[in-house]
Amino acid sequence: MKKNSPEKADKILVIKLCCIGDLVELTPAMRALKTSGAKVHHLCLPGMKAVSGMIPFVSRTIEFEHGFGGLCRTLNRIRAEKYALIINFHRDIKSHVFCALAGGWTAGFSWGAGKMLLRRVFPFRPELHETERYLEITRGLGFSDAGNYTEISVPAAQKTIIRIKEGRKAGLFPGGGKNAGTIMMTKRWPKESFIKTGKLLMKRGYDIYVFGGEMDRENVEAVCGGIGKASAVITGLEDFVYYVSKMDLFIGPDTGPLHLASAAGTKTIGLFGPTSPVNFGARGKHAVNLWKPAECAPCYEPGTVHKREFLNCRDNTCMEQILPEDVIKAVETLEKAGSAEKNG
Repeated sequence: MKKNSPEKADKILVIKLCCIGDLVELTPAMRALKTSGAKVHHLCLPGMKAVSGMIPFVSRTIEFEHGFGGLCRTLNRIRAEKYALIINFHRDIKSHVFCALAGGWTAGFSWGAGKMLLRRVFPFRPELHETERYLEITRGLGFSDAGNYTEISVPAAQKTIIRIKEGRKAGLFPGGGKNAGTIMMTKRWPKESFIKTGKLLMKRGYDIYVFGGEMDRENVEAVCGGIGKASAVITGLEDFVYYVSKMDLFIGPDTGPLHLASAAGTKTIGLFGPTSPVNFGARGKHAVNLWKPAECAPCYEPGTVHKREFLNCRDNTCMEQILPEDVIKAVETLEKAGSAEKNG
């Protein structure tokens, strides 16, 4: 192979600015890059620095600065690094222009006129799972897969939020659906369904912990109150990952926390409605993804998401069709799998 081939790069910049779930789904591709012996640097938004820091394949995180002055400073920092390879995992003209200005050997998805700005482009295949789409780029550049499961490192607790009891523990996440620039409350499962599920899990011997951030406090407190003997765990991202890693089970909709929990090694049950698990299902080693789609689902599809038509939905019938009994059946499946592993 030629010495200047992409797979011979000693220092690679990965551009993926946000969001939590997207960064987690990118970890198998980052693993492939790291396994080649290269140092992997990651360009992301300031709010994603904590997530980037939990990805074990990232040697350095670079924060993208806002504003024209910040853009210039970010470009200068990247140009000074003289990356052998820059991979853009976004698909928009602005990010492709940024890559062209950054210099070096560039690659990414073929998307509109921006594809002419990259050295190497790959087709965007909306039918694939997000993780597989990312891996198609690294494979196409000559990097070998090193597993298609997601993975993050569990940080130490920043502060004591709650005492975790001995015995079986189940985490519930009744929030989510809020990202920078997109609020998609239709991803949420009804609070009443979480409450019934929590009570059924208690009958199976689980202690219940209800997770969320400050923006989810109202939902967390409502679910805790409905269950009666549940503990609220309201945290930031790093503490969330620490505490959720102590759970035997985690249940939540298709949001960043679900993917973080799955990548941290916790057994997860993902609840899907407007998004399809075929494209966005959690990819941890112990993940079950439930989907009982309505006729209109999925309305959030990779190939048309840029049109933002999914924001026209005003109900989430697709989520309401998932019943607590469906979740308990998934719990039984995970329990049996766990017992088989111990006896095997």
